[in-house]
Amino acid sequence: MSDNWLTYGKKNSEYFEVHLVDHRNHGSSFHSDEMNYTVMTEDLKRYIDHYNLSDILLMGHSMGGKVSMNFACMYPELISKLIVIDICPKKYKINFTDLFNAIHDMPLEDISSRKSAEEFMEKRISNYGIRQFILKGLYRGDDDLLAWRFNSKVLEREIVEIGKELPSSFSFEKETLFLSGEKSDYIVDADSEIIKHHFPNSKIVEIKNAGHWVQSDNPEDFSQQTDLFLRG
Repeated sequence: MSDNWLTYGKKNSEYFEVHLVDHRNHGSSFHSDEMNYTVMTEDLKRYIDHYNLSDILLMGHSMGGKVSMNFACMYPELISKLIVIDICPKKYKINFTDLFNAIHDMPLEDISSRKSAEEFMEKRISNYGIRQFILKGLYRGDDDLLAWRFNSKVLEREIVEIGKELPSSFSFEKETLFLSGEKSDYIVDADSEIIKHHFPNSKIVEIKNAGHWVQSDNPEDFSQQTDLFLRG
């Protein structure tokens, strides 16, 4: 969700025109029963066309990284550089059962504060970073009750679709940076081959002391590596 990127975006707005985009069924974006990389890539294309953007430095994390890879391969003329965070072009078998169960089980009608929501989640999700990421999806609606911004039912239903690999014919020739978390297994040494197949002008940099949420686990090293790449 884009509000997880506000600090990073504000910092970089000194040098770039920054756009923080929520994909469908996430954050402040619209909900839809259709959820796959084709429609999400076209969502991004419509956004870019609407704002008449070009020479784009495109960055995406996890599922957003997969969307960014698809977009760069389909519309390379719009992209100058690409950063992909802790995801690669391969197929993933994703298991977020515990996470989705925790979301569905939260009795929102009885949760009166963010503190109560955090206490509920703490008993079900041990990882602090994941808990905070999920809790940022809560908002207070017009009826003054807490609700989820993301469409968890569709996300859970389409989890296999979200794990799909990049089409084998897709490639992007321009500079690409893959950032992996040292404590994450989303990018492993063996993935360098498939990464080079799709992104021949790419490099992989590991961020120390970081899991899948690289940008929040080690924001200093993350910013240093992205700054070097984007301004180089």
